[in-house]
Amino acid sequence: MPVRLTTPFNFTSLETLILADNPVAYYRLGETVGPNFSDELGGSDAVMINSAYTPNQPGLIAGSSDTSVDLTGGATPSYLHPPAAILDTSQDWTIEFWCELTDAGSPAAWVLYEVGLTPNAHIVSVQTNLSLIMTVSTVNVIITAPGTFPKNTISHMVFTHDNTGPGTVTAYRNGVSIGSNTTGMSNEGQIRFGHRLSTPVPTLPWVGRMDEIVLYNYPLTLPQVQAHYNAGI
Repeated sequence: MPVRLTTPFNFTSLETLILADNPVAYYRLGETVGPNFSDELGGSDAVMINSAYTPNQPGLIAGSSDTSVDLTGGATPSYLHPPAAILDTSQDWTIEFWCELTDAGSPAAWVLYEVGLTPNAHIVSVQTNLSLIMTVSTVNVIITAPGTFPKNTISHMVFTHDNTGPGTVTAYRNGVSIGSNTTGMSNEGQIRFGHRLSTPVPTLPWVGRMDEIVLYNYPLTLPQVQAHYNAGI
């Protein structure tokens, strides 16, 4: 069972808003040890794969005593793995989280999350030039955010898929849309936060903290995204 903090979580207005918006899973990542991380809704605990992570780090939400997880370190990178098939990614969905990139080294990219497996995966990553992109089927870039992704800065990230018509994916950072495109999404099942799955070991690991991962089976609206961001800063 996940080991929780000995003091009650500080449920700020952000947590209240998230729960009111009916997620299908909510990982606050406030455990003192891993590898299991609780779903606040009680049904879909996630597991940290590999041991190159540090729990119980300072949280990324203003006004909250809850903690975060640092994914930095180790030759075999860690990643957070919610239960398979928790979302049908061919349908409506939202993936929301807070993060901070602390590495300025020279990998090919730092992966925020990956859904599915090559060659059909969709991947969100920060490239070496610090551009944030979303790719589908590994090589088809469908979103390139303007500007560069800031290092050593807390970011609120939201990615949505509206399955109406041909399907539209939209990316948000800190309550502002940073890209949108029309594309169909297949149901790839598995979601992994913090790396791209490769053989024999994961590659392109996220280097820094992640916090407050939330999954929904519908696309959040812009007002909802903005409300969540404003409640967390």
